[in-house]
Amino acid sequence: MNVEAVSAILKEGSPVSTKIGSGSAWYRNIVYLSEGNFVHLSLIDRYLENTVITGTHISIKFFNEFFVYLFSGLIHSIYAGNPGYVIVQITDAEEVINTRLSPRYDTYLSANLKPEWDSIVYFSIITDISYGGMAFMCTHRFDYSEEVEVTAYLPNNQVYQTRGKVIRRSIKSGIIDYSMQFIEMSEQSCGHLSKYFARLDAETTALYQQFLLYSSKQ
Repeated sequence: MNVEAVSAILKEGSPVSTKIGSGSAWYRNIVYLSEGNFVHLSLIDRYLENTVITGTHISIKFFNEFFVYLFSGLIHSIYAGNPGYVIVQITDAEEVINTRLSPRYDTYLSANLKPEWDSIVYFSIITDISYGGMAFMCTHRFDYSEEVEVTAYLPNNQVYQTRGKVIRRSIKSGIIDYSMQFIEMSEQSCGHLSKYFARLDAETTALYQQFLLYSSKQ
């Protein structure tokens, strides 16, 4: 995929997820401006907490109904202000098919997983989730197509329970990265998940309000 296509995909006001350097955490952000292979993003607090400077490597992820777009590049320049922003020069781009039928959210949730035919519970971290499935990291080796009971812990002391089937596995430095397709979910758990997604959407709305402030000052 040509990096010059970036501006055709990342439109002004688009919500994206970003990852700093070799870290594993994805942070929500919003596109302020996109020209050629340069993308302007909000200077969010997470960047400051991770001591982001010019030359820092950054990854950008954007979803639509059909594809997942993954961009990587370097921070070209940083501007402090109200609001501040960073300019990223994109050096690589990748397009993969989006296999989720519902919107996915990057997140970090603690969860206990129990194989269907086992009494042992394994700790995991859910790294993205939608109504149809999730990605998670765990040190236990689950088999392909294995069915697993999931108990995830959401903010505000809410507990989300479901059952899913492992559909992908990738080993990275001793930690195994999985994808799971949900096959059973109660109405109550679906309601908890819906409230959690609404909370994340509200955070994105707050970022969009900052984008409007940025736009009004240009």
